[in-house]
Amino acid sequence: MIKPSQSRLTSRSLKTALTFALFVGMMGQLGANSQTKEQYYQAGVSAYQAQNFTQAFTFFKTSCDAGYAYGCAYLGAMYQGGQGVEKDRSTARIYHDKACAADMASACFNLGVLQRDAEGGPADPVKARESFSKACAIGQNYFCFDYGNMQVFGDGGPVDMTGARSSFTVSCADDHNTSCFNLGMMQAKGDGGPKEAEASAANFAKACTLGFERACVFADVSAP
Repeated sequence: MIKPSQSRLTSRSLKTALTFALFVGMMGQLGANSQTKEQYYQAGVSAYQAQNFTQAFTFFKTSCDAGYAYGCAYLGAMYQGGQGVEKDRSTARIYHDKACAADMASACFNLGVLQRDAEGGPADPVKARESFSKACAIGQNYFCFDYGNMQVFGDGGPVDMTGARSSFTVSCADDHNTSCFNLGMMQAKGDGGPKEAEASAANFAKACTLGFERACVFADVSAP
């Protein structure tokens, strides 16, 4: 006699079965209707969100090979993190580079990290700075933080305090706490622009509120 617990799927196995059925259904639909590279990408996103990384990798690879930059960006991230494929930072660079060339900001940022940190190839601060600069220009504002740091320290190019102050201003506006702290320091010292005591205090307070405890001392407020 089958025990009651043996007569039904566990929640985990049910999820796996449903996901596999969805995968097979999507594959059939994609093949039958000659779906576009964008739809392969969307199928990859669905599989990725279901944590079916091997299946997601297959869809993203098809999408990327067809010239869809979003698929290439995901492939780069999956190679970089070892999701659905063996970790390979060298190959991650290749796919991030393809996606960055198509103005995918996240890919430019990830490429910059690999180039800066000598992962998947030799360190290349010049190219890393270029990648961070592009990510900052076309992407989410917090990408500007790493570019600002390279401008401050002269990594991969000349020291550019004015540019760094501008970069930190952009990323602080996106609530990046360390950027707000760095901006406050530059405003307090007059680096890259005039001294601005009131603005400096406001940015220290913002950094503190956002969880950067070191800023709380400068803002003269208690950490949250």
